[in-house]
Amino acid sequence: MLAAAIEDFGQKIDGARKDGRHTLRDALRVDLPADPREITLAEHLPAPDAKALLDADMEPRRVAALCALRDFIPKKPAGDPELMEWGRTVAAVRALTARLLDVESPLPIEEFNKAISMLPRLREAVERYDSLGYPAYLKAKRRQNGGPHFKIFQDTGSGEFFVGRNSSRGVVRLQSGFQSLKAAHDWLAGNTMELVLRWKSLRREQSAEANEPRTGPARREGDVRPEMFTGAFGFRGVQFGKSVQETRRQLDLNNSFDAFMDLSEALGITPMAVSLDGSLALAFGARGCGGKNAAAAHYETDRVVINLTRKNGPGSLAHEWFHALDNYFARLERTGSTVPKAVDDYASGLSEPPENIRPEVMAAFREIHRALVQGPYATRCTALDAEREASYHGLTIEKAARAFEIFLIGRLAAGGIANPFLTKPRKECLDAYPLPEEMTGGIQQAFENLFAVLETKETPNGTMLFTKPRRKML
Repeated sequence: MLAAAIEDFGQKIDGARKDGRHTLRDALRVDLPADPREITLAEHLPAPDAKALLDADMEPRRVAALCALRDFIPKKPAGDPELMEWGRTVAAVRALTARLLDVESPLPIEEFNKAISMLPRLREAVERYDSLGYPAYLKAKRRQNGGPHFKIFQDTGSGEFFVGRNSSRGVVRLQSGFQSLKAAHDWLAGNTMELVLRWKSLRREQSAEANEPRTGPARREGDVRPEMFTGAFGFRGVQFGKSVQETRRQLDLNNSFDAFMDLSEALGITPMAVSLDGSLALAFGARGCGGKNAAAAHYETDRVVINLTRKNGPGSLAHEWFHALDNYFARLERTGSTVPKAVDDYASGLSEPPENIRPEVMAAFREIHRALVQGPYATRCTALDAEREASYHGLTIEKAARAFEIFLIGRLAAGGIANPFLTKPRKECLDAYPLPEEMTGGIQQAFENLFAVLETKETPNGTMLFTKPRRKML
């Protein structure tokens, strides 16, 4: 007998991409103001979520047409005559968009093509977007405005310029050795396609690295079913993106089951405790979107959910789990409860006297904080951020999550386990991780102390992590 298909299970987790098309549809239900000065695109015609529409099985040409329509609208003018014309354009685009989006009676593409036949610029845009395909056409308008993903950076040490691209874990160098800014720009102008291919190849290599096999004791017999996963860990809900096929869903469940079992053993906590009193949810390729600085994985403080992307998520689970743990104790401190609630703080950044968590856990997180804000590791992370538009490597919460990965790798190795799905730092990002001598210089001891003072207790929601008092020295 065939096993049932794996669907989302547990509590529904709001905010998934596959639910995204309602944002545009809801906006189209709002009446357009008669006065064009009161029209805002964010409220009355937001950009379509192409990925969500494609995940919902809308035909690619229709999605391309929706994106081209939205990009056809010019910037809102200031003058009254131009403003009136702009308002009429918005109204016309909204009408066509509504027909294309209509689930019950969608406008046939043939009729849409006929409707735009008298508008050459729009027709050409639709044809260009359709020929480019997703996701290339998402960059088409940015490219016209001079904003490609590949940028010119300068090495703060050598002074040389290089072409690179921001990634979720730092700047990736793609072509180095330019002696002047002009030379780098000239090379970039003529080699964009080569860079695109090089970037895609690099991402494939990274994904292959993260999918190396696990080594260690067997954690299960056969495939993991949803009820088995929930029974073992108690996650609030598990969600899959539309593009995550059945075989991949099973693989993600199997790998995650092994990973969380490995995590619980390495940290000395019960498997049920890894879901943080049943407050944590998981998503696989269901949240966020691609594009600039798209992360391999991320943790959402407002939804209390970890999302692993379909292509590059493996290898990032431990990093995001520590973000969740860090936020869990901050949420407990701020609200007095582990119930999911939007709290943007992290315990590693709290400084005031604790009110709702025991002093031992606050002291442990402050010890981690002190170990991460001083010394050569902190200096190196700050230097890495000099090549970024905004701080990332030097943020305490990110240093803490990366240091936790190294700490966990050591704990796993002591038990004869290697789990690249759980954690595997990528080669191009190794400078952002603490070295062995930096770990033994205080970071390792700080993490050892945190997990030494943790205990668990059963609650109506699941298994809660809390802290036990340190033993007094006799």
